[in-house]
Amino acid sequence: MIDMLYDSRVMLEGLSQTAPIIIAIDNLVEEGSFYAVKHNYASSTVENKARLEAYAQNLSLRFKDDKRVTVLPYVAWQMHNHVIKKALQFVDTKFVYVLQHHEVFKKSVNHTAIVKTMEEHPDVLRKVEFTRGNNNDCNASYWFRGELACKEDEVSYVNKASFTKICGWSDQCHFTTKEYYGEVLAIIGDRKIHPEFVMNRKAYSKNNCKHWGAHFYGNVTEGPFI
Repeated sequence: MIDMLYDSRVMLEGLSQTAPIIIAIDNLVEEGSFYAVKHNYASSTVENKARLEAYAQNLSLRFKDDKRVTVLPYVAWQMHNHVIKKALQFVDTKFVYVLQHHEVFKKSVNHTAIVKTMEEHPDVLRKVEFTRGNNNDCNASYWFRGELACKEDEVSYVNKASFTKICGWSDQCHFTTKEYYGEVLAIIGDRKIHPEFVMNRKAYSKNNCKHWGAHFYGNVTEGPFI
């Protein structure tokens, strides 16, 4: 899956071939813990520890000759928000893609247009998500998307790219700024939690949709992109 995601970067039109890549590997949860029992997260058994160590070693060997890639294996369980927070310490660029290993780009994305539009509309286009489904699959049954709303803030077709405003927030593959994540992580605090558990509820609030509701890449009839 890592190889498939790595290879799918060619879909990001205009992204520098020297852009640094940080692969963060979270560790195992304690046996019998909430996430092990309720969410089936891999727990720290002897067998799983050995498998994880071998995986981290093999991944490091896989990319040892690629100077763009940094592999960060954590020795304790971090959860998504702390993985992102610690990985961002290695980010020196203004913009950042936050990607999950099991999602790959399947359609072309105009990276250059996204950056240009974010530079021109920094208070409107703050976070761009890439959908696993069609962009118009937005209704109350998709808790992380919300209904298509906040139309007054939509950046429709700009710089040869389209964006669809939503009143939701997901941690599926997305593009934003390092500064933006500083705001997000300050809101979440020290808890170990999925960022979207906190941020989606914040974005879905009518008073916060304008500021925290994300944009889908593409117009309302496009997708999926990952």
